[in-house]
Amino acid sequence: MRSVRYKGYAQHKKIHDNFRDKTLVSLRNDLQLSNYSSLSVERFIGVMTGWLTGHILTEDLAIVGKVATRRRYNLSSKISVIEKAVGHTMEDVFHVESKLASADYKGENLGNAFYCRLHYDIDNGGKVQILLGVEEQLILKGVGQVMVAAPSQRSNVVNAAALQIFEVLFHHMGKLFRSETTYELTKNGLLTKDEFRADFMKGYPCSLLFDTRLGHFVFCFRTWKGK
Repeated sequence: MRSVRYKGYAQHKKIHDNFRDKTLVSLRNDLQLSNYSSLSVERFIGVMTGWLTGHILTEDLAIVGKVATRRRYNLSSKISVIEKAVGHTMEDVFHVESKLASADYKGENLGNAFYCRLHYDIDNGGKVQILLGVEEQLILKGVGQVMVAAPSQRSNVVNAAALQIFEVLFHHMGKLFRSETTYELTKNGLLTKDEFRADFMKGYPCSLLFDTRLGHFVFCFRTWKGK
């Protein structure tokens, strides 16, 4: 990265360091403490698969200009800007095109889907919470990009890989709020359908539903001033 004078070197190195010092250490400890149980091995495979999908196929390709993961956005015209950001993310992560299906998502059932929530600090001293819902076929598509055969259903491997993919999705979406915050999702980061619905009912001023040829993607966010 230094040899090509990559402008995002510092942030990119931070992501690698976090994966090496935290994620890999956690995986190693889990394997050793469980005496290499099938569950811990599946988690290891899933996390590594998600890293290959979410990081190498997006962040690393950005170094050579294959994807534009370092776009920064101005939210002065929220809907159109978010639509563009989601479009870029869908292309980079899942290699599919997306279109805005509804600018007023009301919590309609997505069927089989993965759900996740994250809140973090933003540049102006405030906080943002993002709630995502991704139909299962999109996640399976992402996981299948680095596996010999694409998985056909949810498993421990797919769940672990989904967390890594969500990390990349949140990193992309963080650009909307000019945030470079680094974070690591745990297995508790995935929400059930009921948990997603309960959180959604708390109110999100911006709740958008996007459509792709493989399924739907929900993006909701709310912001508030930090203390």
